[in-house]
Amino acid sequence: MAGDDGMLAERIGDTLADLGWRMWPTARDTLLYVSPDGLRGAEWILAAYPFKLGGLSVA
Repeated sequence: MAGDDGMLAERIGDTLADLGWRMWPTARDTLLYVSPDGLRGAEWILAAYPFKLGGLSVA
C-alpha cells in the first residue's frame, strides 16, 4: 500500500471507508484507520512529513 503519488492514498482511504473503517488525523501528521470491530488498524504516513521512529526514518 506504499506510495507517494497522492492517488494511492485516496484510493486506499476510500476503500477502507467503504468497508466501514474510521479515520483520524494524528498529532504526528499521519492518518490512523481503525477497523469496524476495533481489532485492526493501519497508519498512513504522509510523504510530505518526515517521520522518525527511534531516530530512524520510517517513510
